[in-house]
Amino acid sequence: MLVLERPSSGLGRRPPLWVMALWMLPSTKFAATEAVLRATAPSSAGAKDLTFGNLEFTWRYYARLIRLLSPRYRRRLRRNTEVIGHLALSRALESGAGAVLVSTHLGEMEVAAAWLTEVAKRDVVAVVDTVSPWWRQLFFDRVRRACGVRLRRQEEVTIEALADDLAAGRIVLLMLDRRCRSAVVSASFMGRQADLPTAAWALSIKAEAPVLIGTTVRSANGGCTLRFGDPREADESRRLGAGGLIRALAADLEAEIRRAPDQWHIPADLRQLPFLVPRPEPARTPQSTLPANGLGSELELT
Repeated sequence: MLVLERPSSGLGRRPPLWVMALWMLPSTKFAATEAVLRATAPSSAGAKDLTFGNLEFTWRYYARLIRLLSPRYRRRLRRNTEVIGHLALSRALESGAGAVLVSTHLGEMEVAAAWLTEVAKRDVVAVVDTVSPWWRQLFFDRVRRACGVRLRRQEEVTIEALADDLAAGRIVLLMLDRRCRSAVVSASFMGRQADLPTAAWALSIKAEAPVLIGTTVRSANGGCTLRFGDPREADESRRLGAGGLIRALAADLEAEIRRAPDQWHIPADLRQLPFLVPRPEPARTPQSTLPANGLGSELELT
C-alpha cells in the first residue's frame, strides 16, 4: 500500500477526490505524465509524487483560466505578480521594435500575456497549435484573447507574417517544448535528445529582433512569478547559428522547468513532445479509499 501525503507543490489543499477521479479517468493522461517525469527527472524516485503535484496544479490552472475572463480578476492578479528580469525585457524592447519571447508550457503564460499587454503596453502574438476536442480549443482561444493575445495558428502562419508583427512592435511568443512543422535542430532538452524548432533563430535574423526566454510559475502565496532572461540580439543569433542559439535557449528553459516540474503541462499524447519517452505501461486508475467520516489529509492507494 502506498500512502501519498499532500503534494509538495506549495499550491495549497488537495482538490476534492471527485475532481482527482475525473482527471484520472483517462488513464493514459496519468501514465503519460508519470512516464515523462520519470524519464526527465534526475532521480525517478519521486515521479509519482510529482505526478500528483502536477494533477493539483492542473486542476487549479483550469479554474484560474475561467477567472482570467474577468478584467477585475486580472487587475487583482497583476498586483500580486512578481517580475524578475524586468530590466532585461526593457532592454529587449528599448528600440521600439518587438522581441521574440521563447517559452515552454510551464505555469500560466496567459498571466504573462495579460501583464505584457496591460502593464508593458505591448501586444502579444502567440503561435498556437490546434487542440482537440473543438470546445477545448474554443475555451483556450477565448481566455487568451481576453488576456490580449493575438493568436496565430501554427499550421497557417508564416515567418514573413511574424516578422511583420515584430516590425509593428509586437512580442511574438513561441513554445519550444512541442513538436512543430518547421525546421528543427537536434539538442539536449530535459535530459533527452530532442528535435527543437528553429523558428526563433529564423525570426531573429529576418526581423533583426532580440530573442529572450520568459516563463511563469505560480507561487505558494497564490501570486505569479514572471521571469525574463537576458536578450540575445540578432548579431548574437548570427554568431551562434541556429543550433547554438536554440541549444542555449533550451538549456535556460530546462533550468526553469526544473524549478517547478509539477507546473509543467505534459500532453496525454506523448507524440506532441519534441523528444521520445519510453512507452508508459498501461496504467490502472488508482482506487481511493476514504476514512469512515469521508475526511482526511491522506489518500491511500492500493
